[in-house]
Amino acid sequence: MNVEESMAAYRDGTFETKAKDSAQRRLTAKDRTTKSSVQKGRDLYQSMYPTKKEQ
Repeated sequence: MNVEESMAAYRDGTFETKAKDSAQRRLTAKDRTTKSSVQKGRDLYQSMYPTKKEQ
């Protein structure tokens, strides 16, 4: 939610519900990106070149 939307929601009296919805969307977006790019690269490398224990 940007500043203009926040000010309009505050004037309407719906700021609390919109802010809560916006925070929930941010949390779910953060959960989807839990793996870092380094971990993704490591998983890809290990899938291409298995270790001796896995063979």
